[in-house]
Amino acid sequence: MSAIILFIMAILVMVAMPRLLDTLLVGEHSESLVVLSSQATIVLTVLAAVLFLYRWGASRRSAAWRWLWPGALLTVMIGTLGSWLFTYGI
Repeated sequence: MSAIILFIMAILVMVAMPRLLDTLLVGEHSESLVVLSSQATIVLTVLAAVLFLYRWGASRRSAAWRWLWPGALLTVMIGTLGSWLFTYGI
């Protein structure tokens, strides 16, 4: 169920959000704002998904949230860097 919600949110961010921001913002910087806000929303959604996976996906006692942040942030940063490298060439 969570994967379906995450998939729907990603589709909305990639399709609906640029259209909405493009109609609301008129100017020369609106396109870059649309791209940056979409990417930031996707990164924050992935960060939340990784945090929840680390919190409830492990087969052990519940971990404190402060223990999960460093690993989740590192995971998202490495994933984002890897995506950027594959997009713009290594």
